[in-house]
Amino acid sequence: MKKFKGSAWNDGKHNSEGKGYGIRIGKKNRDLYFDENWNEIQLSIENDDYFKIKITDGFWRNCTEFSESTYWSMVNHHWIFPLPHR
Repeated sequence: MKKFKGSAWNDGKHNSEGKGYGIRIGKKNRDLYFDENWNEIQLSIENDDYFKIKITDGFWRNCTEFSESTYWSMVNHHWIFPLPHR
């Protein structure tokens, strides 16, 4: 298993259903740890249960983040929200 650090983000709307939240991977981590032939990955946050994340074409262009509300509960379990404004 390969490990790297990502960061949580929010679009500023702080939706309680998980919309507008995600995990930013960054271009460096994308290029080091991801294969362009993959269409999904299994992600575990802090050695918790794994969950599937689809990799979109945009991930390889300029959107190095994952933002599906279906795994919001996993992200919320490990970070305290709301996120600070930047």
